[in-house]
Parts: sequence; C-alpha cells; structure tokens
Amino acid sequence: MKQILGLDLGTDSIGWAVYDKTNSNITKCGVGVFRKKNRMERINKIKNNKKYLTAFIALITFTIIALIITFFDKTNWQFWLNISLTSFITSITFLQQNKK
Repeated sequence: MKQILGLDLGTDSIGWAVYDKTNSNITKCGVGVFRKKNRMERINKIKNNKKYLTAFIALITFTIIALIITFFDKTNWQFWLNISLTSFITSITFLQQNKK
C-alpha cells in the first residue's frame, strides 16, 4: 500500500490529506486553523515595539543634546539641565512601559 501525504500551507491554516495510491482515494484528511486574533496581536506588538524604540531613541538623543547645551550655555544652565533630566526620566518611563 503506497500512501502520499499532501500538505497545504496557508497563512492562517494548514491542511493535510493522506492519499492511498492502491485504492485511489483519500484515507485521512484534516485542517488546522490559526486564530487571526493571535496573529494580529503579534503584528501589532511588533509595530508598537518599533514605535517605542523610535520614541526612546529620539528622547535619548534629545537628552544628550540638552546636556551638551547645558555645558555651553552658562546663562541658562538650569533650564537646559531641567529639560535634559525631564527627557531622561521620560525615556526611562517609555522603556519600562514597553516591558509590560
């Protein structure tokens, strides 16, 4: 008895069938369906991670620029130091929210 396994791989399902060559018929078959909700959640999570990473990099860059300005602008050093510390705390908050 010769049997052939046939697979149909889709984006949201996997179908399978066992074909018997001697009798020329399908002996077993089935399908596995993935829920779209889980797939879309994974895609949205990846997109959100990219958004958080972009925002985090922008905040860290702004923090570094504000600290550099603090060293060169001696008249308003308290203002620039306050801005740099605020952006640093905001970037840490972003990083912690992304871990949840």
